[in-house]
Amino acid sequence: MIPSTQTTDQHPHCPECDYDLTGTAGPRCPSCGWFVVQAEIVRDNFADARLKRFTIAVTSFAIGSATFWIAAKLVFRSSNLHLLDGVAVLAALLGAFGHAALALRTIDFRMQVSRSCWPRRRDELSQILQFCGVASILVGFIGASSALTFRPTTPIMKGVVANGVFEFFLSGIFFAIPGATLLLLRMVSFREPSPMRENGVGQMNDTLQDSSSNLSYGIDVLGPIDPEQVLQRIVSEPRGTSARIEAAIEQTWQAELALARETGTQLFNGSLVRVVNSKIHESLLELTLSETTYREFLGTNLHNPNLVRAEDNNCFADAMGTSMLVKTKDGHLALGRRSENVAYHAGLIHPFGGMLETTDRKADGSFDLSGSILRELLEEVGVKQSEVKHLTILGIVRDRHIHQPEMLFEGQVELNRVELEARFLNARDHSEHSHLEFVPDHPAVILRFLNETNELTPVAQAMLTLHSRINRGEDWDETLR
Repeated sequence: MIPSTQTTDQHPHCPECDYDLTGTAGPRCPSCGWFVVQAEIVRDNFADARLKRFTIAVTSFAIGSATFWIAAKLVFRSSNLHLLDGVAVLAALLGAFGHAALALRTIDFRMQVSRSCWPRRRDELSQILQFCGVASILVGFIGASSALTFRPTTPIMKGVVANGVFEFFLSGIFFAIPGATLLLLRMVSFREPSPMRENGVGQMNDTLQDSSSNLSYGIDVLGPIDPEQVLQRIVSEPRGTSARIEAAIEQTWQAELALARETGTQLFNGSLVRVVNSKIHESLLELTLSETTYREFLGTNLHNPNLVRAEDNNCFADAMGTSMLVKTKDGHLALGRRSENVAYHAGLIHPFGGMLETTDRKADGSFDLSGSILRELLEEVGVKQSEVKHLTILGIVRDRHIHQPEMLFEGQVELNRVELEARFLNARDHSEHSHLEFVPDHPAVILRFLNETNELTPVAQAMLTLHSRINRGEDWDETLR
């Protein structure tokens, strides 16, 4: 959760794939790779995207309604309905169902109405619609096979005599129309990434990999560290800058403001906490902290990391993020599957957390690191501060793409897996995650999970790795290399 952004029910969505772009990190859509930073591109394409959705919805609704009407006619008008006729009706119903689902999905593209009655992820629904379309075509031709018993008649056109084969193909094509149009509209609505877009995303993902490591994150500080053993030094040290970076920040901010006006989103420049330096010294974690703004964080870490990296890493806003790995009392590690409504890493597995804010400042002038993450845990999972035991800092890591420092916590909660899931469903901000993901706290299971799961964010990878290295030994993850 980025605290400096508040949104209404209207969010900007990618004109290519409908991905929610509010606060998206990087210049491309994380889902399809479409370039989204420039405000003029957004303005030129956003209306077209709405028109495309409306057109697909109306077309699917019309075809689905007509197909259902035909199926109803076949049932109620036929006095002697044979088995193959019933198969033909089934084909029509499959097509009608698919078109109805596509129409609703296209109108309600954030899945607010239908959250409990079908898959929330685009790829799952796309596969279901593909199955309905193909099945409707195949079943339609099976149902049309009853026409093969049709006896020849007089020519209906010059040189054409109606016979069983002719009737079979006519009937088969007729019953295949709903399925074929469903596949066509699905292809338009759920457009597969082209090689260019795949390369665009691949280039973004390639930046996660440092030339000296195959990991998507870097480790600044390795724990374990007691939260009470953190020494903070608050300074008034601004980040470095240059004319190019300031121009990029301003361009990004104006683009985001234009996007906010276009979509009715409220965007304001909140105050965040900047990490100037972090190091371990005599069992203490020494943090040098300053202040930054959401505008600077948006324009450096989130949208222009490569430009800033080419100038000087000291030019990043480097607002501190905080994340937490939850350990249940029955031996599970809990993470969240981010919902499709969030702006970044939608659908991926990520820890619970947010960002350290200047409002987390204590009376002595330092920042309440533990209080910040416990507040996020209460909001996102519904766990109270009194229910968290043995809170530990695993370390500070950085996603290699956006360069943001992330403080990783872990804590034991006095709840088992079932109880934690019940709390999650009643949490205030649980909609940021579609559901919880649990991993048994066993080194072999965690290692297999890291090796076989490609849906972990860099921070989630770092969280599980540091947890295991600290608790199981430094050489436990050698097979990850």
